[in-house]
Amino acid sequence: MLKEKQTLLSVLEDNPHGIVLINRAERITYINPEFTKITGYSLDDLSSWSAWSTKAYGSKEPLERVLDEAKLQRGITQLCHKVICKAGEHKYVECRITDLDDASLLVLTDITAQKRAEEALLAEKRRFEAVVENSPVGSAIIAVKDDQRCFRYTNPRFREIFGYGPKSCRKCRSGSPL
Repeated sequence: MLKEKQTLLSVLEDNPHGIVLINRAERITYINPEFTKITGYSLDDLSSWSAWSTKAYGSKEPLERVLDEAKLQRGITQLCHKVICKAGEHKYVECRITDLDDASLLVLTDITAQKRAEEALLAEKRRFEAVVENSPVGSAIIAVKDDQRCFRYTNPRFREIFGYGPKSCRKCRSGSPL
């Protein structure tokens, strides 16, 4: 039994995700090193769910409500949040809460790099769309499905030149002109 406990502790301590155990009295009983690395908070900083919720989200969200949602989702609730770290920086985390018999297990994954990449890609997409929308050149995107072609997008200049766009889409046979 001692070997199993040592193995479990090693799994928790060396896990690449932040792990927190919360007892039924909503007291935090364990925080692994990765959780501290992600958030800056240690067990000394966070004694309870309420303390975590207030520091990380700026408000107290009742654990019972989160756990009720977890029960509806077959014991696991997955949330994506922006949290406030101890140093004041904001990070995006994916948080999974599993309701156990005598405790709750919170698993935190830092997804800040992915979220920032998504935000950058979305901003780039918006810039591209603005350029195409305001282009003096007529542009169109044509979709092909089951040998049928139709306009998926036309910019204002294209509609001005040709007089039709996505709403006037015609289905065409393979090989015939639009």
